[in-house]
Amino acid sequence: MKKIALLALLPLTLGSCGLFGTPKTPSINGSITGTAPTVPAGSAIKIAVVGLTATGIVNDTPGQVTGFNNTKYSTDYPSNPSDGRYIVVAFVDKNNDGKFNLGETSTSLTDTNHYLVYSKNGDANLKYGVGWNYVKDGTPSQPLIITDYDLKW
Repeated sequence: MKKIALLALLPLTLGSCGLFGTPKTPSINGSITGTAPTVPAGSAIKIAVVGLTATGIVNDTPGQVTGFNNTKYSTDYPSNPSDGRYIVVAFVDKNNDGKFNLGETSTSLTDTNHYLVYSKNGDANLKYGVGWNYVKDGTPSQPLIITDYDLKW
């Protein structure tokens, strides 16, 4: 009888993991430092995860702000990314299209201290695992939640 009671509690125990801090959704979090730009009336500061290519910026994930308060932000990983390198930017969405457009005021596009790499198959030579990789100071890792992807105006 005790075994049945213990087995009955197993789904509740596993289900409560989400209630007590076990992450369900991967996310990218950080601080934004420096002097924020003036935001024109009707515009807003937004966060985007954008792809970098040899020819420029590819905006795979427009306007995916989860949380933002001028000094801290939280956003999700893109849901259907292509293989490649990505960065997180805060930007002033001057034309209110919900996308980062080159020419809009943004945090640095050239910060090479940290960036994201998505790899469908992984890359043993570059030490990238399958899926999302966070590269900080040249070292790749695969955290479910990034807490230190800091941006600077």
